[in-house]
Amino acid sequence: MSGILALTGVNVVLMLYLFARSCIYDEMKYIFVDESGTPTIKDSRPFIVAVVIMTSFEEVTDMNCKISQLKKDNNISQEYEFHFSRNTNKRKNLFIKFLKENKIRYRVFRVEKTVKGDALQEIAEMIVGCLSKDEKYSLWLDTNPQLYRALNKARKEMGAKIKISQTNSQNNNLIQVADYIAGISSMGLKLEKLP
Repeated sequence: MSGILALTGVNVVLMLYLFARSCIYDEMKYIFVDESGTPTIKDSRPFIVAVVIMTSFEEVTDMNCKISQLKKDNNISQEYEFHFSRNTNKRKNLFIKFLKENKIRYRVFRVEKTVKGDALQEIAEMIVGCLSKDEKYSLWLDTNPQLYRALNKARKEMGAKIKISQTNSQNNNLIQVADYIAGISSMGLKLEKLP
């Protein structure tokens, strides 16, 4: 069975969409974003955003297939969502081990919230600012209208070549990877340093 056929449901639709996009946009890079915490001052925890970086459509396909295989090998439904704050310790340990074995490229942005400033806009500007202006990007984030607006504003102001899309993280394995990295980082830990 080919790798892409091992995917099910919404992930197949997403993969076909990304493939069509990769045919249109030569050498596109793919970015998957999720956050931990809230950007409001009411919550004293820092606001953290994890950005997972894939350099090709093939890399996206490969990682999706590996996650589908992980689920299959562990008798986990393909529709199951790896979500850091909701998963059992057993599932957390399984997915963390998987992430460590696959050497994920990522960046974490952390904002200490103050009365002044907009944490979402600050994060959005950091994300867009770290991307090359000469490259084309497809950026996917969990459904978050405020962060979506902040990223679009930063994209326009900085002249970045980014197509920004939102989807429910349950439908996107790579946003689930970003969720785990954000969750781990929110605890003050680094993926590479976990046992």
